[in-house]
Amino acid sequence: MMVAMTTNSHSGSAATALDSQNALRPGKADAVVVLVLWAARQGSLPLFLAGIIFALLAGGLGAEDVGNLANPADLLRGLLSPLAGIAAAVLIRAAVSVLALLSAWSLGAPDRPSASPRTAVGRWHGLIDRWRVAQAIRSLRWTWEVRDAAVARAGPAGSRLALASPISAALSVVLVVLLIVVAGSVPAPTQGL
Repeated sequence: MMVAMTTNSHSGSAATALDSQNALRPGKADAVVVLVLWAARQGSLPLFLAGIIFALLAGGLGAEDVGNLANPADLLRGLLSPLAGIAAAVLIRAAVSVLALLSAWSLGAPDRPSASPRTAVGRWHGLIDRWRVAQAIRSLRWTWEVRDAAVARAGPAGSRLALASPISAALSVVLVVLLIVVAGSVPAPTQGL
């Protein structure tokens, strides 16, 4: 990862600028990975909204139903219920987060060993530092600048994958409007006495 120090001409203070080209591995494959992960991440919001609409229409969006999605095992069971869209969106978002971190892990490899490699503490510090750097690189790979560089590197496939953002945004707006209409038309659940 290249970090260049630049000086702000207005204030004279040093600022750090990241080179977006170094957030991608050379070649086309990593650019496609970034764009596919971004498309899946973007697609989870419309899926989540569609899941809410479906659950409302199916009558399965009560407080006790939503509370049944409290842990990963419940999320997997939720895939077979009216909450399937919601559970699938949450699982996709979690999987994308893990896969994006793994794809950024090797880019965050330290250039030199830890300051105290012979101690267990030094090894833990190195691992924690590498984890934090991988998280930062994952976040950097989600920026517009890096995704634009990935689209350019990926060629025609990149141009098609870049459509995920505007399509997802438009679909989300439509689904929010539909959700408002559906939520207004679904009768409130009655409480038994």
